[in-house]
Amino acid sequence: MGLKKNEILLVGSPLEIVLVEEKDGSLTTIIGGKNYVDLPNNLKGKKISHNHPTNSPFSLEDMKVFIEGQLSEIRVITKDGFIYSIRNPKKTKLDFTEIKKSYDKFYDEAKKLSDKKVEKGLIKESDIKKEIIRIQWELIAKEKGFLYEQKKW
Repeated sequence: MGLKKNEILLVGSPLEIVLVEEKDGSLTTIIGGKNYVDLPNNLKGKKISHNHPTNSPFSLEDMKVFIEGQLSEIRVITKDGFIYSIRNPKKTKLDFTEIKKSYDKFYDEAKKLSDKKVEKGLIKESDIKKEIIRIQWELIAKEKGFLYEQKKW
């Protein structure tokens, strides 16, 4: 069975778990700790999916793994029902230092947009941190030319 069909198995685990889709379609499972996992070095061109037991969306560390591992896709699954995905189908050259600068640069804009959504009752105050991060990644993806998606599973 494929990566996407098995992602649901990650939901609710207190430990971070990574599924690696090998080039032949088989899956390798790697079990980590509460907020980390040790990944192998041979990830080039592969897809990985992992859970965030803390229920957080993509982190900068996830992007670093995506870039340095030369992955074709990285996915995050959260227990609140979201799947986050980053892909780079155009093979745009991504530099982690530049991504980090953009992440910091877009914080204020993302915070303002998130605050407006709280004021309008579109999101709860308790969800503002995740909303800020989501907006930051959308803005960075647009600026840098990769694909970022968030959807319900």
